Amino acid sequence: MFPTTFKSSKPLVFKNIFTEYIIKNYGSQSVTEQLERFIKTLQDNQNVLSSIKMVNANSASYRSTKEIILKYIEQLLALHTKIPFGNDNMSVKAYFTWSDVLSRENYSSYSYHFELYNTLFNLGVLYYSLGDALERENTQKDENLLKEISNQFQYSLYIFEMLKEEASDKIPKEQLPIDLSPVVLEFYRVLCKIKIQQFLIEIAEQRKKTDALPKLTLGISQLYKQAYQLCSQ
Repeated sequence: MFPTTFKSSKPLVFKNIFTEYIIKNYGSQSVTEQLERFIKTLQDNQNVLSSIKMVNANSASYRSTKEIILKYIEQLLALHTKIPFGNDNMSVKAYFTWSDVLSRENYSSYSYHFELYNTLFNLGVLYYSLGDALERENTQKDENLLKEISNQFQYSLYIFEMLKEEASDKIPKEQLPIDLSPVVLEFYRVLCKIKIQQFLIEIAEQRKKTDALPKLTLGISQLYKQAYQLCSQ
């Protein structure tokens, strides 16, 4: 179980959802041209992100998809500050559905946080996968690229840490996918730490800092032990 599998979601028809909200709450029968452009971009981004099928892709492909995910998250945040999401007459009724990467079952919710955290999960997976891609491409073991690779796993670590702290508090238990549970996210965090530790060892070896190797090696051994313990839970 490695953080390289992307979640998939059921695409929504945002124009219909927002038009219904505007008619109910503002009496208008149409959306403004500016909002229509925003909704179209939002829709285009979600259509791309609803089924990311990338296995051992090159770094350029991962970077391109990363920009789409970041833009979609930016749009969600902008909407959240102005429009409530929910299952009542005062909210935008967007019924989000995501698959769980472990059970393959679908989970659904009207919650903005549900959509945000599932999307962030894919961003964490993408950074991890981008790190793997850069590692495959770094045939010369360039130290600057080693640092960049390590940074990708660090970004992934930050995301899984945030999800572990927030997802189970913001999403009702019955709507929380298994892959967003604290135990699974902790396992992913540990895998990211292992990757980071591996690159610290490579950098230490390149710089001939052999005095740092015993501590780094012990650290990675402890992380593998922690990962094994989490697998048994």
